[in-house]
Amino acid sequence: MARDQAIQTSLALQNGISLESIDHSLTINSDGTPSSLIGTVVRALLNWPRSEPPDCKPNEVVPETLRSILRWGPRHDKMAARIMEKFNLTLPDDREQIYWETWLRLRPKKLYEGRSIEEVDAADLGEPRIFTNT
Repeated sequence: MARDQAIQTSLALQNGISLESIDHSLTINSDGTPSSLIGTVVRALLNWPRSEPPDCKPNEVVPETLRSILRWGPRHDKMAARIMEKFNLTLPDDREQIYWETWLRLRPKKLYEGRSIEEVDAADLGEPRIFTNT
């Protein structure tokens, strides 16, 4: 039963429902304490000390030493800022997602026009990879 409640709470959080809303929806005892294990966990999470995220800027998605190697420039920083704002992403926690979302939006599209997936795979990665059950 507790496992099912934990899964339901996890799904609610993943779908944007706040801890406050979950806490408000759970049953409480007459003294105001949670009447279930999941209620106690949610209340503990609400009281958990929160730290401020580090002050990272979009130009910190790719470290300075890698910017020239990855051909990452100001237009990438601008797109990263848009992506961070649109999807409510923060650095450093979402660095990987911000990088790939930016890369996908700014990759050279003409490179892939008229090519099959196999041709793109071969051009980008060498020969297509073959997965076998061994």
